[in-house]
Amino acid sequence: MIANVIPVDGELRRYLQAKGVPERQVEDEISRISNRMLNRAHQAMLHAFAMKNLTERFSADDLRSLDPAARTKWRAMISAHAAVFQREVHVIRQELSSIFPAAASAGAADEEVDVADDAALFRAVSRLAQLAASTNESIQSAFTISSGGRGSAVLGASFWSSLKSAERLAAKIREQ
Repeated sequence: MIANVIPVDGELRRYLQAKGVPERQVEDEISRISNRMLNRAHQAMLHAFAMKNLTERFSADDLRSLDPAARTKWRAMISAHAAVFQREVHVIRQELSSIFPAAASAGAADEEVDVADDAALFRAVSRLAQLAASTNESIQSAFTISSGGRGSAVLGASFWSSLKSAERLAAKIREQ
């Protein structure tokens, strides 16, 4: 096993070489791509958990007792976090699909969620937090130096299905 390489090093190296990146710049580009993916996945997860915190802060009774302005503000905060989450996941999906086109075509969004009421919103946000944590973990395992070689998650259909589902779910939450 080669030390000090990320699990998807070979795939990234082939991708960059096919794009015509000079060999002397490949290492720097791998590092830049890795840092971008790690940062975006982490930011997305932070926004998902901020939404989860906002939904867990109030019970159904608390929400019913909020005045309309406060309720609108609460929903706007959730929507703002969902918009940032959706943007981050979209960029992750776009960039990774150009690097791993065969893997990206394998996954399909597997969840259809309606966010018609507060209870459904709570469930959707909770599910989004799970998807965000899973996505972050998969990206970390693929783009950080490891002796375990567990980077294959980003090459699997379940990763891509989760990524697409997360993006779609964030759009539904944002629109609520």
